[in-house]
Amino acid sequence: MVITWKANGEPKLGPCPEKWLPLIPVKDNNFALLQKCISHLDVTSLKSKVTKLDDAINACSHMFGNGSTTATIFRPDDKRELKNFLTFATSEELEGMLDIFIEGKAPYDHSGNDLRKLGETITNAMSNAPDKSCAWNLLKGEIQFKNCDSFTTLWCQYKAKPVMTNYGCNGWFKADHGTHVNCYFVHRYRTSARNARNICREKKAQLVTINNIGEWSYVTRLADTLAPNTFDRSLLLGYTRCSTDPPEWRTMEGDISAENIPFPDATTSSDAECCLQLDIDNKINYEQIKLQGKPFEGAQLQATVCNKKVNYFICKKEAGS
Repeated sequence: MVITWKANGEPKLGPCPEKWLPLIPVKDNNFALLQKCISHLDVTSLKSKVTKLDDAINACSHMFGNGSTTATIFRPDDKRELKNFLTFATSEELEGMLDIFIEGKAPYDHSGNDLRKLGETITNAMSNAPDKSCAWNLLKGEIQFKNCDSFTTLWCQYKAKPVMTNYGCNGWFKADHGTHVNCYFVHRYRTSARNARNICREKKAQLVTINNIGEWSYVTRLADTLAPNTFDRSLLLGYTRCSTDPPEWRTMEGDISAENIPFPDATTSSDAECCLQLDIDNKINYEQIKLQGKPFEGAQLQATVCNKKVNYFICKKEAGS
């Protein structure tokens, strides 16, 4: 329930990145089962049509920006996933190309995996196909093989990261920090930093604060996962310390010296720059400092003007509150 999309004109909720849909059993809200996010891509927005498998793979790989290799054409891993996919695609009334083709007398994906394990849904369609170049899902929940020249839409997949499957807290992301459990909600909402704080308060939460090393790393991974292609990912807010709040910047718990953490200097930051942002594209690895005896990666923190418009922000609250 972190990213909102529309399917059949109705708003849907789920933890996948922007423009991606969670591939889980239809009508099942258990996101612990999430292994992949999928996206239906109309390649006419990129080129007139897809004529070969490499074109499809290339189109999917660019969904997160040029040079990204985190996404590729959808290929079902087993019978259950194929069934879930066909049910989902039928419910959304979408058809597209899959990574299944016929070589000799067996179905394969482009990585060379034998897909006969997918069962009769594939083998029956294969035996009746006059042209076996490319596979396509049909709205009646079946697979059809035909020539690649006719394809203009395809399905892409993005493998879910662990931070996406830790999904609870009544629709918020859940993180166990040992002494307490926090719930996080990522908003894709263009607003000012001050207004973001007020939106969190309306949900009986706060604009996310960074209380310890583990949380810093978790929030970085959460933001990085759910905003993989944001125009300016530095606009993922950390927390606010304005004139209505304690004047000092929050320090880390566990006797960790704040001098090792790149917090802005509260004595030199003006009230107009009392908000903090996470610069996701610039990360700091503290392995050399050996904080808490183990390496971690966190986004850089920097002060920002509070009336600046932001695209993403994160609210948090303790579980049960």
